[in-house]
Amino acid sequence: MFITLREILSLDVVRRGAPVVVAGADRLDVPVRWVHAIEVTDDVARLLRGGELILSTGIALPESDSALASYVAELAAAGVAGLAIELGRRYSVALPAALVAAAALSGVVLIEFRAEVAFVELTEAVHTRIFEARAELPDQRLRGLLYQLRDDPRVRSFADRELGALVGYDAVHGTRLVDDLAAFLEAGGNKALAASRAHMARPTFYQRLRVIEAVLGVSLADAESRASLHVALLALRPERRERV
Repeated sequence: MFITLREILSLDVVRRGAPVVVAGADRLDVPVRWVHAIEVTDDVARLLRGGELILSTGIALPESDSALASYVAELAAAGVAGLAIELGRRYSVALPAALVAAAALSGVVLIEFRAEVAFVELTEAVHTRIFEARAELPDQRLRGLLYQLRDDPRVRSFADRELGALVGYDAVHGTRLVDDLAAFLEAGGNKALAASRAHMARPTFYQRLRVIEAVLGVSLADAESRASLHVALLALRPERRERV
């Protein structure tokens, strides 16, 4: 389990730094996997795995607006949770407008520390909370894991790749093939059981499965395809309860 940026901002050690969210205030519930202090700006993505809150004094940030935008775009592509920069070393009054605009455009949460904050204390406090949260995590299985990762752009991208065509087909044709697929997968790939649960004649249900295969370009007889689609459905609708 991860904690969110909102929770991190409420920690005493963070509040002492007088943090102000200057971009991405609507994304504070994004999960944070780790905190990483980085002053490197060249090819920074190689040091990241996604889900990090990046801490920086800004001392090594580039001068030009275009270079700042490229740096933020690289962070966004790496899937960082946010970027927090302490004023004082490089920027004394406020972060550059170009940096703020780039963060807003890229969907990166940008935090400005207006008072000195000890990065080592902040990192220790956040990592302690992450470890505590993981220790408290009940056995939520795959659905719980995907719910925790629901705001991760890579999870959303995976779900879109797997199911986007079917969601689009339903929207255009007024069908509910996504629901039919869910019924089939929740029945463990048992077509007869799925048709019964859907209160539908078997030939009708089987025809819908063939349409699903055609739209998605997959074979529902393939175990890996079924597994991928099942994960994508859980990511798309994590609140949906499985049948028992």
